[in-house]
Amino acid sequence: MNKNKYLLIIATISLVGIAAYESLKQFLFPDISIWQSHVVTIGFVTSISLVAGGLVLSRLDALILQLSESKRYKDTLVDTAIDAIITIDKDGRVVEFNPSAEKMFGYRSKAVFGKDVSELIIPPNYRDKHRRGIKRYLYSGEKHILGKMVEISAIRSDGEEFPIEITVAHIQVSESISFTAFIRDITKRKHAQDQLNQTNDTLERCVEKRTKHLVREISERMRMENDLRMQSKKLENAARVQEALKTAAKMQEALLPSPAKIRDIDERYGIRLESYYVNCQELGGDLWGVRSLGRGRLGVYIADFTGHGVDAALNTFRLHSLMSAADLPVGNPAKCLSILNTMLSDLLPRGQFATMFYGIINTRTNRLTYSAAASTYAVVGRMEENSFSFQETSGMPLGIKSCAKYTNRHLDFPPGSFVFLYSDALTETIGNNGVMLGEEGLSGLIQEGLSGNCSASPLSTIVGLFDATAPNPLPDDLTAVWLERRLVMEDNPGPR
Repeated sequence: MNKNKYLLIIATISLVGIAAYESLKQFLFPDISIWQSHVVTIGFVTSISLVAGGLVLSRLDALILQLSESKRYKDTLVDTAIDAIITIDKDGRVVEFNPSAEKMFGYRSKAVFGKDVSELIIPPNYRDKHRRGIKRYLYSGEKHILGKMVEISAIRSDGEEFPIEITVAHIQVSESISFTAFIRDITKRKHAQDQLNQTNDTLERCVEKRTKHLVREISERMRMENDLRMQSKKLENAARVQEALKTAAKMQEALLPSPAKIRDIDERYGIRLESYYVNCQELGGDLWGVRSLGRGRLGVYIADFTGHGVDAALNTFRLHSLMSAADLPVGNPAKCLSILNTMLSDLLPRGQFATMFYGIINTRTNRLTYSAAASTYAVVGRMEENSFSFQETSGMPLGIKSCAKYTNRHLDFPPGSFVFLYSDALTETIGNNGVMLGEEGLSGLIQEGLSGNCSASPLSTIVGLFDATAPNPLPDDLTAVWLERRLVMEDNPGPR
């Protein structure tokens, strides 16, 4: 409350006193003259004014003292504050700049009073945003950082930009609007945080490197221990291993079509089927099979996996399971091989693959439809003509490239036709004479089997002549399958 207001109060009290005296003097002093009345009035008003003025001035002095002490207390807090305190008016001009602000920004307080704060401590790229923020708040009351602690950048008098932590308060007294900022230099804290982060990163890299090294050491030791255990186990259980291999060999042979299955095919389709199968070890990587597809169709396949022994045998079990799947498109050889290739690409270890031939004999349309994956040639011919030819069987081996594509090939296959399928051991085994049989030598064996000079079947003739010159045991698994359509189907109602 200023002095003018106190003077107004004194005047008001005086007027009230005069009015009160004028109302009561005729009762208090009925017989005095006019000039005496004026003297009394003046005295009365003066007394009242002196009393009121004394009271008001006493109260004013107390308020002034209180305000002075409050301002001194406030100035002391501002001057001794660790944080920089800067107050600006609504136009963004500095009205207060405490010692900590001087020390932080490098300006003397007297030099910055009345200057635009954005030109002093705000980096150039943030100045327009600062001015727009003040205008927006004054116009709409919308506030973004008022009352919040935020981290931004500031600039010193020498142009150095540094990080600060700032809280801005809005102050309004009567019509006067100002903004006070409490600012803390967090350069050291940021630097310490960066160093801590770098230290953490370094420690994490060291721990990760050491962990990987330990994992490799542990893995290597575990591998070596496992190898030692496996070798010890093999040595200790050699007899049981041999017995297990014999059992596995029987199981593998059980995957092949049974004699009853072969007789059923002869009866249902009029197709005479003969096979020969021998492993070079206890277990092998060859597999062949047939599958009745209905509507006069018979599917036949032969496959040869890389390698020998347990790994190759396991792969034959995998293939047999896949070929037995109900959802495999066995009615389309090319599509069937494509799906098998995709699945085997995921199942087979690197470096393992299989060659395969898959064909469908259709006794109703007298056609042979087949697709191949780098298998040996398929020999197709006519029994009554003693003629045959080696059919193309190129294609990507199964299990090498998951996106490989395969195509169907079609051949006439009327009654009297035959197809001869075999594994590469038949043509690539070096005989006792030091020569491989090859396709040319195989042609001679087939011709001999078709000539009828021997009472044995064509396949028996071919295998017998091969065995006569082949080493024993063979260096690779040997599989041979002969399928022949009979010219006359006696006691047979026809293919189903």
